[in-house]
Amino acid sequence: MLNKITNDTNGQLNNISYFQIPNDTKRQNKYGFRAPFLKVNQDLLEIVQKTFLYDSSTHFDFCRIIKNRADCYFPFTLENVPKEAEPEFESIKQHKILEIPISTFIVPPYTLGFNLQLKYGKIIYGGDWTCWAELDMSAEEFNIIIRYTIECHMNGNKAPVVLGLHSDYYTEEFDTENPQMKSNYIQRQQALLDIIQYCNELNLKIVRMDQLAAWMFDNTE
Repeated sequence: MLNKITNDTNGQLNNISYFQIPNDTKRQNKYGFRAPFLKVNQDLLEIVQKTFLYDSSTHFDFCRIIKNRADCYFPFTLENVPKEAEPEFESIKQHKILEIPISTFIVPPYTLGFNLQLKYGKIIYGGDWTCWAELDMSAEEFNIIIRYTIECHMNGNKAPVVLGLHSDYYTEEFDTENPQMKSNYIQRQQALLDIIQYCNELNLKIVRMDQLAAWMFDNTE
């Protein structure tokens, strides 16, 4: 099993090198990792810890949310997850790899004339996959929820908001394969552009994951 995981991992690293995706200049051949469906185990993390700079396979960012304020546990490694999370992470918590989890989206209460929390709950895990593929929300709802998440982080300890995005959700091909969707790819693209503009208005930085990881790594060593 370990050999298969190692071979699969090396194969993906070769693909990254082939497409000349830039890596961190101070840590050659180090990249981020996310397990399919955010599922990890002891054997997988053993390989990931030796090979990658950071992991994004956990779906908890451990944010304490009070009204419109989010104080998130940041930065962290699996060996120092909060005590309330230890039962779930008991088998993997000894690993020291830096974790950059996909941010939990925080749903605002009353907006658009009704209570979004009654429709989607107070928080959403799983990035844009949950928003588009599972919940099939409108582009306007997505825009509002991401903006509110950013606002809550700004009102709290200002931990980064990490968006988990799937590029194919913003293509015409995705609409062709999923004609039942409420939103279309143009609306989903515009939602992202509106979020970028919102961040620019607040003078917030928008960076790649490897840039965020390098900054976190340098401030936790």
